[in-house]
Amino acid sequence: MGFPKSAIEHCVQNSGFVFKSGTLQNHPKNQRYTRYVDPGIVVFRQKGSGTVQSAPVTMETNTFTDKSWKVYDASFRNICTVLNSNPGVSITCTQFGKLKGSSVSNDGRTTSTAQNDRYEVMFFSDRPASFARQTFAATFK
Repeated sequence: MGFPKSAIEHCVQNSGFVFKSGTLQNHPKNQRYTRYVDPGIVVFRQKGSGTVQSAPVTMETNTFTDKSWKVYDASFRNICTVLNSNPGVSITCTQFGKLKGSSVSNDGRTTSTAQNDRYEVMFFSDRPASFARQTFAATFK
């Protein structure tokens, strides 16, 4: 899964980030920004269902407070808001509702794991879909 062509064209034409196959490219447009957003993936499953789904996302990873950030879908709609609260995170999503969990940052990558009574969800910044799906499977056995 990747971003739709219309989303890529929007980024290129509007001084947005340049991606290729879901990977942020080494491009002069991208060098103007310093880790304010990262490409990512969301992996999720409705509890009781064996079906694991994933979708590309863009994750706002650097805000003025670093206590909250946003997740956007491939059409740049805000789909989730993440609030860092010590020791965990509270995530509110249009599709999944309110979730509670934890977040770990490592080497500039963030992994957030959360769930509620209906969904199990993980957000990964700067990771490929294969890594995200394997990690999700290992976390939610």
